[in-house]
Amino acid sequence: MVKFIKDYVETCDTCRHGKTSHAKPHGLLQPNEVPDGPGQVVTYNFITSLPDVDGYNALQLIADRHGKIIHLIPCTEEIDAEGTADNFIREWFRLHGLPCKIISDRGPQFSSKLFCAVLKGLGIESAISTAYHPQTDGQSER
Repeated sequence: MVKFIKDYVETCDTCRHGKTSHAKPHGLLQPNEVPDGPGQVVTYNFITSLPDVDGYNALQLIADRHGKIIHLIPCTEEIDAEGTADNFIREWFRLHGLPCKIISDRGPQFSSKLFCAVLKGLGIESAISTAYHPQTDGQSER
């Protein structure tokens, strides 16, 4: 009888929603600011698992949050932090200058010490999204 009641309560939607939570309340959402002009805040991501074309099987995506400019840079899925930084300087910086902030996910290329050091040396703020919250860099996720 006890097992039946326990199973019933665990699968009952009303019972599950009626329980009180002992966790701290969540903080307020902090939306990303809208940049004043083009090229100030960019989002970064990778599109992977693409068909192999001329030795490339991925795209490095850089999107401007203000002007919606998108740069797609062919690369491989094995790209490292050095290649990511090199592509950024070669393809974005030469055309648009340095942004004030880069928003990215928690990919190893973006969270590596090398990439963070490059950004710090160039005076660019790095904003890495919270795990399992792709809406943080939604511009590049779409």
